[in-house]
Amino acid sequence: ERAYTGKPPELPEKAMGIREALLYEKHLVPIDRAVGNICGTIIIPYPPGVPCLYPGEIIDGEMALYIKTIIDCGGNVLGLVRGMIPVLELT
Repeated sequence: ERAYTGKPPELPEKAMGIREALLYEKHLVPIDRAVGNICGTIIIPYPPGVPCLYPGEIIDGEMALYIKTIIDCGGNVLGLVRGMIPVLELT
């Protein structure tokens, strides 16, 4: 196992507030298919143990790659469910 030594991505774009996002139903999508979706939970990669996504923020390609890289380096990502990201069910 190797430790991730890169810097985290820029702050994600916010589509809505946390409280509003928590009112939506969620469904699980694989990390690489989550791009463009709105995050439905807090995502915390460890290390470093600092949240990288909050409910209501848009998942972009850079963030998806960051999360996958943390996992590939042996880290844990709190908030994932069976390796997938909960995203808002908007329809």
